[in-house]
Amino acid sequence: MTFILPSFGASAISAVPGGGAFTNTYSLEYDATDDGARVNTPITLSTSSAWTMSVWFKMPSTLGGADRSLFNSTGSDYFRLGSFGAYNYVEVHDGSLRYYVYSSNATFTNWTHLMYAHNGSNSYNFYLNGVLETTLTYTPSNGFDIDWLYGRSGTFPTAGALLDEVAIFDNDQSSNISAIYNGGVAGDLSPYSANLTHWYRMEEGSGSTVANSGSTSSSDLNLQNTPTFSTSVPA
Repeated sequence: MTFILPSFGASAISAVPGGGAFTNTYSLEYDATDDGARVNTPITLSTSSAWTMSVWFKMPSTLGGADRSLFNSTGSDYFRLGSFGAYNYVEVHDGSLRYYVYSSNATFTNWTHLMYAHNGSNSYNFYLNGVLETTLTYTPSNGFDIDWLYGRSGTFPTAGALLDEVAIFDNDQSSNISAIYNGGVAGDLSPYSANLTHWYRMEEGSGSTVANSGSTSSSDLNLQNTPTFSTSVPA
């Protein structure tokens, strides 16, 4: 178990990377104890290729323990959110490996942006709210295969948790973190469409599926046990 000490830092129509205007109306809300969002076709992220995961989330209250399930596969790979004293943490779990990133830069009861970028050579940049918290260097025992975006059978998220603008890129987006974080306002990712394979916008507003607006086909989300849509968004 490795403990990483952090660096300390710092109806929406918003300015966006690349110019123009961008409307973000809905997020996905987990309103029961058994909600989940499952990808039609599991996403495989290689340990030898560059990729980036980006997500906005918000918790209804301070997490006294762990809230497991963010970017989860069948159980061996996942991100876990939690709190310890004055710090929030994200646990990166890969098989038997566990890395804890503690931060005062993220208050999970506010909209929080997480970005995890792999350079293709066992180096992983971990950002919270646009700030590089740490760079993890290790050889994973597993890749970060994604079956569930948030919530899976047996490890359900906190009721009232919100999720928005989930994106997967097939390259390292570290150089674009300022534009993607966009000052705390979720913005348009279409300027990066050449590398944007999965983009779940949550803009449906109702129903049991969320479309993938990225380039990979047959990777929509199936909503499990009726999570609903909220008008609270990162703005």
